[in-house]
Amino acid sequence: MSEIACGQKSVLFETARGVTLDRVTGIVQQLPAVHQVFQPFLPTEPTGYWSKLNNLFGDATLYQTMTTLARALAQYLVVISKVPTHLHLPAEKERDTVRFVVMTLE
Repeated sequence: MSEIACGQKSVLFETARGVTLDRVTGIVQQLPAVHQVFQPFLPTEPTGYWSKLNNLFGDATLYQTMTTLARALAQYLVVISKVPTHLHLPAEKERDTVRFVVMTLE
């Protein structure tokens, strides 16, 4: 990390960053287009939205992928302030990243 902070290129870091952000986009594309707020104390009516989320989170492989990806994204976000600006979160990935984080928190 110190080499990257000093401006040295790291093909491994740049590749890992790109793959992580692309995987985040891939997961987000599987989410329903419109977000609905989860309210645990209110009864949920069966809808296409909740059905799609149930299918996503019910897939053990996909769930494991999401938790692994969440850890990788968290590590990237922790060091983002220490890396050169060209390695910061690209503007076109911001929306997908926020959607992924919200999904993970819910």
